Amino acid sequence: MVDARTAHQAHPDNPLVKIGRFDGWKLIGQGGYGAVFEVIDPELDRHVALKLCLTRGPKAAEAITREAKVMAKLSHPNIITVHETGKLGEDVFFVMELVEGANGKFENTGNHLIYKRPHWRDAVNVYRQVGRGLAAAHEAGVVHGDFKPGNVLTDSTGRPRVVDFGLAQVMRSYEPDEAGEGLEHRMGTLPYMAPEVLRGEPGDVRADQWSFCVALWETVEGVLPYLGATTLALLESITDDEPFSPRSAAEVPAKLRAILRKGLSADPRERYPSMAALVDALDELIEEPPGEGKPPERELPPAGRPRGGILFFLAMGAAFCLMLGALGHALLFVGSGSTPTPTPTPAAAPVSEPGSPCALPASARPSTDLDDDVLATCVLIRAGHFEQANDLWERQRTAREPRLWNDGLVHTPTDLGSDTLVVAQTFLDQAEALGRTNPSEARIAAAEAYLWATLVISDVEEGELAADAAAVIKHADLYQPFGGAGG
Repeated sequence: MVDARTAHQAHPDNPLVKIGRFDGWKLIGQGGYGAVFEVIDPELDRHVALKLCLTRGPKAAEAITREAKVMAKLSHPNIITVHETGKLGEDVFFVMELVEGANGKFENTGNHLIYKRPHWRDAVNVYRQVGRGLAAAHEAGVVHGDFKPGNVLTDSTGRPRVVDFGLAQVMRSYEPDEAGEGLEHRMGTLPYMAPEVLRGEPGDVRADQWSFCVALWETVEGVLPYLGATTLALLESITDDEPFSPRSAAEVPAKLRAILRKGLSADPRERYPSMAALVDALDELIEEPPGEGKPPERELPPAGRPRGGILFFLAMGAAFCLMLGALGHALLFVGSGSTPTPTPTPAAAPVSEPGSPCALPASARPSTDLDDDVLATCVLIRAGHFEQANDLWERQRTAREPRLWNDGLVHTPTDLGSDTLVVAQTFLDQAEALGRTNPSEARIAAAEAYLWATLVISDVEEGELAADAAAVIKHADLYQPFGGAGG
């Protein structure tokens, strides 16, 4: 997608993209429901954020406008400020405060915080502020419905805001039937959805509490408490497994785990009576002097069923490959574990920005232009959650199919190919990292890199992106044990 600011600086006579009365300045992020821009408000001469929603008809537009107006009435330091709403053709936009991270960058979501591996106290300090924002919304009768790390923005001073209250719920409610069977009509994002929501029950403030605890658990432990690439698999994990806790008692104290476990009770009635009560428990924990109440090692809660076992990844990888119609290729990659895996020599080293989970080939856009969904996919890859990363990016590719907006802006095949190439390169980079320590999982990561790179070539066919994708395919091919990914 064209960066209007760059185009304007190169050709000053060329006006910036207009969205209503606002001048488009920079694309911040995009996804299945629209895009977020940094824009200039010409009347007040200030930069603000504008979220343009791809709506599903007049009823959806009315519902989004209604939700935005409710949010505009909420005033809390940890809730994003909504200034106004507007329409662009049939699509709706709403204007919010612009939340920039350190050094003016937009690498400031909860997903970025996970990758930084913060000290548990730092993570709790961020999330108890977030919890106060959610509690204020609940007291005003507003349920978020899709809370996740990507819906937390932190400014340069360290103050977080919660964004996107109710938006996903409205958008999914008006999804065409043929486009959204099952999961699309539920409220939330799969890894963060409460079990009652997974079962099809309406979500309420207690479902928000569950999502909050999943997000904080993922931030302090580095992994999700429960895994499942489908609704049934996630429900099975919640029912049968202990929350996965790979870090030591020194890294994550037992008291914090106990607080989060209560918020992760499968029965909503056993959770905290309110978000405010959960925040009070976190406040009490933070106010304890450091080192106080540290349990002996034997009091650590069980770590739960190990994630990432080879049989689990093989099963999920096979299901994913069936969806793509490429099962034969994957089976060649994940064949006999008895055959030694060569250590490939990289054809071209990927470019990685410090602090970024993504590996970027030379033809990819700079890391600061990667949106939350790309970053979240990379975080899942780095954590070894390959099937979840595949599920997330498969849904994003479907949502990002090139389309024309009423103002002429498009999701182009180049956009789709560029982002998918980052996913493929990150899978390959992870395969290289696992090559000597875990050859079986390295082969699986390489197989995923191969498949995604193949899709990049189908997106763009030729040019620099296609050449980089071909290099990924060639390099990934070295990981399979039989001497030829194509059979």
